[in-house]
Amino acid sequence: HFLAMLQIHLGFSYKLITNVRLLEMKLAVFAHTRITPVIGEVQTLSKATGIGGIFGNKGGLMARMKVCGVPLCFISCHLAAHEGEKEVKHRNSDLYEIFKASSGKFKKHLDAWYEHDHTFLIGDLNYRINLSIVDGNERKDNEMFNEVIEIIKNKNFGLLYSADQLKREMKNQQVLCGFNEMEPNFEPTFKYIPGNLSQYNPQRIPSYCDRI
Repeated sequence: HFLAMLQIHLGFSYKLITNVRLLEMKLAVFAHTRITPVIGEVQTLSKATGIGGIFGNKGGLMARMKVCGVPLCFISCHLAAHEGEKEVKHRNSDLYEIFKASSGKFKKHLDAWYEHDHTFLIGDLNYRINLSIVDGNERKDNEMFNEVIEIIKNKNFGLLYSADQLKREMKNQQVLCGFNEMEPNFEPTFKYIPGNLSQYNPQRIPSYCDRI
């Protein structure tokens, strides 16, 4: 049903190249029919990083292929959840395990670390906003929430991004070395009250959890 819905929305000028699933995580790669004849060497991988490193509620999915001989890799992740700095190392570790799994699965010299001309990573990475990254001041959760809401109302998205855990980890070369990300110029996508896209859940600090 999921793949059929994607096909309907994309249109039949696009063809499914491959798909991979881990419990409710799904990754599907479609390509326009003009270029499908030059796509080959398709491989997929799933890596669970949930409880005990085996439960599939968290983890990563990979699909790699060559297009006109150019190696491409697509990765979708759902990393460890929850707020607080102690969870950052858990998320970093999840990413490491996902990439590490590729070096044992894919053919030699075709692992996701280095041997693709372009690697695209998407998903619910779960890194959070922490204003203490900017000014070093600790805050209670309700204080952090209210301050972040005011920053969002003022559309100061640059300040929010400066307080982003993933941006800090990448800058310090703790994770995703060599990857690039555009600075967001929109409101955080996490976490709205269900059915109300104008109000954030006060139990969670608004954050850029969903990333490309």
